[in-house]
Amino acid sequence: MNLDFNKNKDGLIPAIIQDSATKNILMLGYMNQEAVELTLSSKKVHFFSRSKNRIWMKGEESGNILMLKSFKVDCDNDSILIKANPKGPTCHKGNDTCWGENNEKFFLYLFKISIVFLISLLKVAPVDTIILLKDFFAISSISL
Repeated sequence: MNLDFNKNKDGLIPAIIQDSATKNILMLGYMNQEAVELTLSSKKVHFFSRSKNRIWMKGEESGNILMLKSFKVDCDNDSILIKANPKGPTCHKGNDTCWGENNEKFFLYLFKISIVFLISLLKVAPVDTIILLKDFFAISSISL
């Protein structure tokens, strides 16, 4: 890994942060050499804050840290793709992503929709719904 920290006059390299499970883009931050070294050694994502003019670990105040899963450098050695496991919302405004998008896992989303659908069916036709579920899951413990 030969990152080119001299490409930008401030010595910073953009780092795209992607959720390792959902593949959603969570945020963009900037790293200097120290932030890269801290990230790789601690497995917790660090950045260089341009507003605070210092290194900071994502989540150092909120607890919403980013656990490093993979670290890739692009073909020009001037940007980074970090796949991480977020421990809470990523955006400092409390959103899952810095673009205000929901970062919910797809299967969890499908599960929630399925439960809402089943509850709706149970309200309309409880006996028919139980028979349908019994047949679908081959559940023998439900007695009608």
